[in-house]
Amino acid sequence: MAAASSKDVRLQTQIILEGEKPQITHCDKNSTLTEISQFPKAKRILEDYMEKCEEEGYPIFKEEPELIQNMHNTTPLRWLMMLSGGHFTGEMMEKVLENCR
Repeated sequence: MAAASSKDVRLQTQIILEGEKPQITHCDKNSTLTEISQFPKAKRILEDYMEKCEEEGYPIFKEEPELIQNMHNTTPLRWLMMLSGGHFTGEMMEKVLENCR
């Protein structure tokens, strides 16, 4: 098929890619909380942090459980520092990343 531009090319058939999702072998500050949770030690650190937030009564953790689940699926680790108002520190982020192995 020849076309003057990509706008001229129209999808002719549906394409389905099959295969396994690649295994995550490392994490960085842009990894999502879900990706990081694949590493048991790093997951435990995040769970401890979330439990501490609940105990200290951060309203978002008690009043918005659906938001927290969505955050877990889409939020990069680096955003926790901003979203936590300083409660999740750079040291904590480094500790999580060190345990993503």
